[in-house]
Amino acid sequence: MLEKVYDCEDGCRDTGWLSVFGEQGQSLGVKPCSCLKRKTQQQRLKRLLNSDLFRQIPPIYRMHTLETITPDPARYAGQGEKLAYIQAHPDDSYCLFGDNGTGKTMIGWMLFRHAIEQGRPAVGVTVRELVEDRRESLFAEGRKPKLNREDLKTDAVRWLVFLDEFHRCKPSEFAAETLWDILDVAYSYNHQIIITANERKDYLIDHWSKEIGNYGRAIMRRVLEADGMTKVEMF
Repeated sequence: MLEKVYDCEDGCRDTGWLSVFGEQGQSLGVKPCSCLKRKTQQQRLKRLLNSDLFRQIPPIYRMHTLETITPDPARYAGQGEKLAYIQAHPDDSYCLFGDNGTGKTMIGWMLFRHAIEQGRPAVGVTVRELVEDRRESLFAEGRKPKLNREDLKTDAVRWLVFLDEFHRCKPSEFAAETLWDILDVAYSYNHQIIITANERKDYLIDHWSKEIGNYGRAIMRRVLEADGMTKVEMF
């Protein structure tokens, strides 16, 4: 008779549990086998990869995670130090300011992935997409925008709101009001906010104040005073 071959190499015979014995050989019960944790992680990853939230992540960023990413000093000399801080504080809010190609958007999507792996609700859009989506929902009966104030009016779960290319949207009263609506409630309910921009704070204040009063200062105050907010400059 052929001996059965088990997948687990730690001795649980694929049950997921190991027997525990005392010094006198007496049974003390069982404990989880390391293979059980691996199987659980594999199942969770499979569910994640098939989820609608995971498909929000652009394909170019999908396989990057905070746990496995390594710094690329060719992109930005200080990336390693900044990345290490973010890896140690993945639930903080971040303003990622820096030049093109320094890794801002990649970090934003890795934080997005971290949130959905925790089972948290999340949305990731460019500011231009956010504004266009809000505008389209006004003219399509029964169409709900991807993100609105009502979604965020909860403290039962902490959302992640990732707004990419914060500077790359034409300022208008409608755009500024849309952005303010989202950031105000995200701030008020202590949700995690991630923004990326190629420009610094003062530029963004001026940008979102063009022809529309002092919206820029109010918008940036909501961003910079968000729960656990950290400015990360990558110029």
